Amino acid sequence: MYVLASLILVGVLLNTLALILLKIGMMRIGHFELSADNLLPIGWRIITSAPIILGIVLYVLSLANWLVVISRMQISVVYPMMS
Repeated sequence: MYVLASLILVGVLLNTLALILLKIGMMRIGHFELSADNLLPIGWRIITSAPIILGIVLYVLSLANWLVVISRMQISVVYPMMS
């Protein structure tokens, strides 16, 4: 049971850190208008931003972690713990 509780905590922390890194990355990019003209330049800035890349990696790790957790516990128990 302690292992599952630890996995849930790790999942929440990974998810939180991922979101913070994505926010930092987007704050560095700043406000932009979504248009056909700047789709490629803004897209390039997004996919080459270190905080955004790391945030995406942490989200993938968080997803893998949650898959392990929900394979061992009922979703009705795990899902409320995410918040």
